[in-house]
Amino acid sequence: MKNFSEECVSTKDPFSRRFIFFYYISMLDEIELEKEDIKRFDLEGDRIVLEYTKNALQSLLDLYPTKLENDMERIKKANIEPDRKVAIAYLIEQKKYLIKLIEIYENEISKLVKEDTL
Repeated sequence: MKNFSEECVSTKDPFSRRFIFFYYISMLDEIELEKEDIKRFDLEGDRIVLEYTKNALQSLLDLYPTKLENDMERIKKANIEPDRKVAIAYLIEQKKYLIKLIEIYENEISKLVKEDTL
């Protein structure tokens, strides 16, 4: 049995502390490996963590070899086996969810950038 933990993130509350903390630690690990300055403060720090998280979500979405539109067309074909159709439908829902989360994070980053420039 693999040793891992799983975090469910709702689009209604996409800023779960555990979820953000996971990506924050990932970001610090990456920065530490590159030996850069990890001291970030206030809005700039929040923006950096949100951007890192959004980019990580985008990387997950980029792992899918097909576009959402192509998957939607594939599922409409009548000659696909039922099991494959269910798998494609599940994949479509995952992609939609990732796209929605990325959009939410992009909006939050935009808000922080606007606040930071005022």
